[in-house]
Amino acid sequence: MKFINDSNMCLDETFFPLFTSNNFLNEELYTKLKSNFPDFSKLPVQSLGQTNRNNLMITEKSKNKDKLLNFLKEESKDFYDLFQYFFSNDFKEFILKQFPFEYSDKHGLLSKKSLYSDVQLCESSDNYENPWHVDTRKRYAHMLIYFGNDDIKEGGEIGIAKHKELNSLKDYTQYPEPNNLKEFKLFPPKDNFAVCILSTPKSYHRGMHLIGKRRFMYVALNFEENNNNWIQNEGWNKMKSFPEALKDEKEKVNKLISEDKIDKNNIKFFNK
Repeated sequence: MKFINDSNMCLDETFFPLFTSNNFLNEELYTKLKSNFPDFSKLPVQSLGQTNRNNLMITEKSKNKDKLLNFLKEESKDFYDLFQYFFSNDFKEFILKQFPFEYSDKHGLLSKKSLYSDVQLCESSDNYENPWHVDTRKRYAHMLIYFGNDDIKEGGEIGIAKHKELNSLKDYTQYPEPNNLKEFKLFPPKDNFAVCILSTPKSYHRGMHLIGKRRFMYVALNFEENNNNWIQNEGWNKMKSFPEALKDEKEKVNKLISEDKIDKNNIKFFNK
């Protein structure tokens, strides 16, 4: 079976390199996956440090990979097969065709070592939200695949933002100052929509506030080393958790609002 439609990718470099697809997975496969989405109460899910989000995460290099895959296989052979595809060299070659290492050099890439996959099957629920951030510096690229908005009442988009230009790629922090983000775009959770982000020092994105339930997959290609893969800010040595960073972000935005120092058109991209 051909798992993905690899001929309808749309590369966009307006904010930072990413590609989107409005029909990413094989249509027949997508229909089966959506209609038989696994019951998370029967799977060994975890929050992974996030609030109101459960994830079945299987890492290609993990010692319990096969055990977790067997749990998934009992619930859905189709998702099991899709996970195996995302672990395959075929998928890695597909991503590297979109984002070759040579292309990424100009965006701050330092490493050209081999990559491995992290694959997550996810459900987020009421009041799920992430701060504006750039992913861990072991990340080469990461993708979200949506399973529609049937149970979403409000929000649930993934947002991207353009940071104001700084002197050096080393100046971009994991969590940006709110007033340094100048342009925004939201991708709504449509059926079979995928967005894949090259994880440059400027690739700021955010899980927007959600009311309802959002079902999606998160697929990441990682380097084995945590650091020295991208040009990075020294602040990465003092990482905050998402809940801490979200609290800080909201406090900063509220202070800017009280001092009338933030563009009123941008407040909706921070506060619900």
